[in-house]
Amino acid sequence: LALFFPALLEQPHWRLRAQIELRSGKCYDLRLDETCGLRPYTHRFHAYVPEEIRLFERAFTEEVEGWRIEGEGIFIPLPGEFYAFPDYTFRHESGVTVSMELFHPWHSGQLRVRLAFLERHPEVPLIVGVARVLLKDAGVAEAIEGSPIFAQRGFLFREMPTLSQVRPLLERFVGMEVSSPTGRSR
Repeated sequence: LALFFPALLEQPHWRLRAQIELRSGKCYDLRLDETCGLRPYTHRFHAYVPEEIRLFERAFTEEVEGWRIEGEGIFIPLPGEFYAFPDYTFRHESGVTVSMELFHPWHSGQLRVRLAFLERHPEVPLIVGVARVLLKDAGVAEAIEGSPIFAQRGFLFREMPTLSQVRPLLERFVGMEVSSPTGRSR
């Protein structure tokens, strides 16, 4: 939720409805949209970009033909009530869009959930990178080792992904029937 709400506030059009129950048992209906005046308390999505990210983006732009890095996608809806916060979204000249989510030590909690989700929804165009340091966690190592979807769409990285890791995974989506972030096939 700490990532969801700031990302939501960055969207041009949005609507949020929640039912809130207090300890007293009283229930309230909360309804908000982009006209309510709320603004993000941080501009973390627009702030400092580490050098390794700039290097990856520059190398990708210069060396990978037919693909481009899209502007910040902030979040993509997944089928059901799920959202992914991809680190990158790539668009192929054919129109195919593929997102990439990177799991670092501070963001490892959703890895098993994301792999299970992708097993059930292989049509979602999402690739997954996992920091090697996470393999120290036996549960993470076991989840990756036993995941057919990770074998198809995942990779391990040290600090940042390399082009040789990302490019072949992206190319697998060209010509495939995949769902767009809104759930429509293309």
